[in-house]
Amino acid sequence: MLLSMRDHLAQPDYADDVLALALRPTLPSPADAAGLLRARGILGTELAAALGVTPQTVSNWLCGRSTPTGRNRDRYASALRLIQAGGLELVRGESE
Repeated sequence: MLLSMRDHLAQPDYADDVLALALRPTLPSPADAAGLLRARGILGTELAAALGVTPQTVSNWLCGRSTPTGRNRDRYASALRLIQAGGLELVRGESE
């Protein structure tokens, strides 16, 4: 059975999905994200440790080879917004 657009939008699951997607922050381009990290002096390995992913994963995101999804996407977007606002300081180990 085909639903009209109005009926389709009235489906609770669909409406919730559309709302969640609309509220999800957009990601900057990989080049913009890489530039932001460079400008703030943050290494990809530091961001990876903060997000709980591998350095290769962050490298793939920053080079545009892959795009974060699900929970990683949300955490990556939040971290980038905080970095841009100057509100995220990554803890660096002290060299001996």
